[in-house]
Amino acid sequence: MHSFIKYLESMQAGLAKVPPIVYFFMYWMTAGLFGICYTFMEERFREPEAYREQEAFHDFNGMKHLIGTAVIDAIKSSAIYADENSTTKRKYFVSDIEPSDGGLRLWLLDARAHPIGTPPLDIPLLMPRKGAVSTTRISSVESKDYRIVRLDEARISPESVEKVRAIFDGIFTSKITMDQVIPITDDDELKIEAFFDGLAGDPVKLSGSLWRMEYFGRIVITTVGFGDIVPISRAARGLVVLEAFFGLSFIGLMLNALAYRASQPRP
Repeated sequence: MHSFIKYLESMQAGLAKVPPIVYFFMYWMTAGLFGICYTFMEERFREPEAYREQEAFHDFNGMKHLIGTAVIDAIKSSAIYADENSTTKRKYFVSDIEPSDGGLRLWLLDARAHPIGTPPLDIPLLMPRKGAVSTTRISSVESKDYRIVRLDEARISPESVEKVRAIFDGIFTSKITMDQVIPITDDDELKIEAFFDGLAGDPVKLSGSLWRMEYFGRIVITTVGFGDIVPISRAARGLVVLEAFFGLSFIGLMLNALAYRASQPRP
């Protein structure tokens, strides 16, 4: 037992001779390595406000373009769109998207000619996540899935409900299917699902995940614990505990090295 204590004392003395800056470097690099590991752990962390971060705006713009293109393609296949002549044909585009309960809210802008002083008509649509993918397969588009869109009547003024519903029913009554669905390619379907995961709170599924999880690594190793990002699986919690252990160990070694240098007699 005495020899074991002597061994520990000699080890402490040897570790104390290491420059403190080395321990500080190892301390900070450990946080970086753990942060990189966290970026590969999908569905293991939660950050409910991740979609509000500046980096997530790129995802919203990407989804706006992706879904907007799919919506316009679906509209162009509708009978009401095809039957209108070139001088009166409606022009539509998705002006904005925003999170909604269990899905996305799309604002479809009817940009046809309106009377002077009358603003363009915004048609609010809901694209739900759960049960959104239709099991229907159309022979001409076998490589595509379908996402349901619904009219969000809660966001329409009472005097405009009938007018908006008539437009909605007309432009989404496709020649391919009578359902109110939007064809989505398989690759785009994966992007939409990843975006939904990000809206649900998975910080790894949104843009800026590397810097987001590197920030989380620094928060863990310094034991600050703001609580904006939290681990929700055993593996993630175990890794977080391990990082905190390494952080406290390197801090202790650095303080030991500083104390050793402070105790040495000056020449």
